[in-house]
Amino acid sequence: MRSTLLILFTFLSISCSSDPETYTVDVIDGVRHVHNLAPLWGNEPKIKLEFIRKYGGIEATDPNLQFYNPVDLDVDNEGNLYVLDSGNFRVQKFNSSGIYVETFGEKGQGPGEFESVEGISLNKNGNIYVYNNIRGIIFDPKGKEINRFIKQGRRLHNLDLDKKGNLVIALYSAIYREKEHLVGIFDNKLNFIKGIGTKRNYTEGTNDWLYNVANFTSDEENNYILSYCSLNRIEKYNEDGSLLWRSDRPLRFEPDNTNPPDIGLKVGTDYRNRIWAVTFNREIKESEGRKGETESDIASYHLFDPDGVFLGEVLANDISFFSDYSSCEVHDRRVFIISSKDMSISEYNIIEK
Repeated sequence: MRSTLLILFTFLSISCSSDPETYTVDVIDGVRHVHNLAPLWGNEPKIKLEFIRKYGGIEATDPNLQFYNPVDLDVDNEGNLYVLDSGNFRVQKFNSSGIYVETFGEKGQGPGEFESVEGISLNKNGNIYVYNNIRGIIFDPKGKEINRFIKQGRRLHNLDLDKKGNLVIALYSAIYREKEHLVGIFDNKLNFIKGIGTKRNYTEGTNDWLYNVANFTSDEENNYILSYCSLNRIEKYNEDGSLLWRSDRPLRFEPDNTNPPDIGLKVGTDYRNRIWAVTFNREIKESEGRKGETESDIASYHLFDPDGVFLGEVLANDISFFSDYSSCEVHDRRVFIISSKDMSISEYNIIEK
């Protein structure tokens, strides 16, 4: 009788403590396919974004904070912030406490000068890459130009640097449509090293190539993470380019698949190698134009663990989604949000609850 009661008590304890299933995993050809049904954290995320400071703004009086179309930013190993202030043709450097340090770059075609810029990225040595869609300038950590790179037939769409300093470039522009890979890894002379991801045929429409557009980042282990712009899909590849897993998540809307929908935007990783994928909370109609900038909950950060399990959502307020793909950046324990409407950058800390 005592044994029977013990077994019954053990069974009831296990039944009461078991959580509802929030995801399933299938292994196909050695690759994990994670189908997320609900957030693992439930409705209450286990992290929050704590506001730290704001850089700039349309009412700023300090010339060093009077941004004109800030389009991108990056952070070095010492926590210094580099803001690409494209309308002023300059890079503004701030230390980890938010104090202005220096400016470099100006409008022109001479050394250390540029006529148009789209992005900025730093390598492990602190060298600074400033680029537009056809050429780039490399500055040393003190802001002195040390090299330039340009090659006809290449377009530097959504350029980034991996942890080894290689250039990571999206291959979705017209001149790359015939390429089989989604992302290309290049050296500093734009010599092709390897490809990441494989393009697919999805529909018969003229815009089906949009389903092969993905934003990307690399984590501290030099794995590559891709977040598809028009598909409910996150993928992780190892350094050699092998697919490790593919993951989806529940969306707040049912995409209209007659045209490629807007689903995923910027993607980044934090100090725990969690994946932060900016995701729309509703479908965006082409006729809306830039109206969505005024919606505080138009999108959320969808967080995934390093194995593709959907953890939960964190609201991403005040993001100008229709201005530039680089409007959100995650660096270690810090999150930066660029507002082209307010000409400002907001900095947050990632706080574990």
